[in-house]
Amino acid sequence: MIQSESAIHISKPVGDVFEFVDDTSQAPRWLQDCVEVKQTSSGPKGLGSKLHYVHVQGGRRGELDGEVTAYDKDRRLAMHYADKMFDVAIDFRFTPAGEGTQVTHSCTISPKSIMAKMMSPMVRSANQKQVAANLARLKFVMERGSIQMEAPTTLQHVVDNRVFLFGLDELYREAMKGNEAGELLPCARRVGGVLGLRPAQVPVEGYYSEHPHLEEYFRWMRALQGLGREKGPAVEHLAEFQRLHDVVTSPIFGFTHDPGKLLPPGRDSLSQALFDEAPKWMLPRLVEAAARIAEERDDFSLVGLAALVRDEVVLAALRESVVLYAEMVLGSAFRPPEPEYVWKVDEELTRRGKKFVDTFNSLFQSHLPVPSPQAAKIYWDAGSHKSIRGRCVRLGYDDQVSPILHYHWAIEVDRFGKYCVKEFWDEEIWTTARYKAKLTPRPHLLAEREAEEKAR
Repeated sequence: MIQSESAIHISKPVGDVFEFVDDTSQAPRWLQDCVEVKQTSSGPKGLGSKLHYVHVQGGRRGELDGEVTAYDKDRRLAMHYADKMFDVAIDFRFTPAGEGTQVTHSCTISPKSIMAKMMSPMVRSANQKQVAANLARLKFVMERGSIQMEAPTTLQHVVDNRVFLFGLDELYREAMKGNEAGELLPCARRVGGVLGLRPAQVPVEGYYSEHPHLEEYFRWMRALQGLGREKGPAVEHLAEFQRLHDVVTSPIFGFTHDPGKLLPPGRDSLSQALFDEAPKWMLPRLVEAAARIAEERDDFSLVGLAALVRDEVVLAALRESVVLYAEMVLGSAFRPPEPEYVWKVDEELTRRGKKFVDTFNSLFQSHLPVPSPQAAKIYWDAGSHKSIRGRCVRLGYDDQVSPILHYHWAIEVDRFGKYCVKEFWDEEIWTTARYKAKLTPRPHLLAEREAEEKAR
């Protein structure tokens, strides 16, 4: 048995420290070599909850299954993990100390195999160092907000899956707004006029509230989308109708699934997941189902690309598809070295991203950059510093109750500066503009810009 213990004082209330340590999503920020810790059992976290721990050491990935063995809020948190070689018992004790908290952390490792026992001397030395280092990182993150790292000679801007998708969303929306306000609005006016329609009086969702022309286009399209296929003979001869039909049936918006509509909507992977999982809509289930569907159907729509990475924040943001605006701020009076842009986007996501870009460029005669290492700087600039807090998207509704209830996802920033998704039902439709308006300042957070930067 290999046992190590260390203690440290953190200048934060005991409740805040316990909550941070208890939050599995924060673990990679302060646990050395940790890639992910997630709860695999349902219900609130507590005694007996099942956990899964992923770590990388020396370039090798390891995974352990575990469970919570002690859960005394603001006092003690303990877990037990196991794989083929080791049993690992983790214990944290929290004691108020003046205006701060004394945290005592112990780690007990029990070798199980012959190979593990031979490695015990090396494991014992590393364990003691890691326990102390973890507490030091915990203190630094809670008191200073991030881990201080030595600056490399050449600054690297890494375009990973999340940055790429946020960048693609930004580039797409900038191009799309021009197409909608410039080319497609006259088409919608013409088709709606021939059919004797008026723009629909409905809540204006997404980025369409940003300009009167976009708002008008949104209302015309909502009116047209409510019509059945029987109206087709009156407008099918119009070039304007054919253009609208080509756009709405493009695979960049998903798969066409409703031939009974004049302008049939696309069904992307998240829409299909909502359909399949009804009426039990739960955020984790929908994210996983959407990913599975995207993989099976080779969905390269904007939402399909987001679904592939199983990131609920990216999925909610791209489904809402609002343009991101953020101020670029230089933090130094000295000229920084020219950064190196590193492309670390998954091969499959890159392949489907190219299909999306090729299809979009063909559809609108645009020039979105082809996803590749050569375009890393473009996607970094477009997607690495954009604010998505407050995006709210309505995904579905339940008309079997009165009044009708609408199902939403909204992006917020938690008390630790990390993006999270809130799911909720409401009698009214919540748009991004309305949801952002109700957000209040969070005085216990860093400035929102800093919080959102850390959330990446």
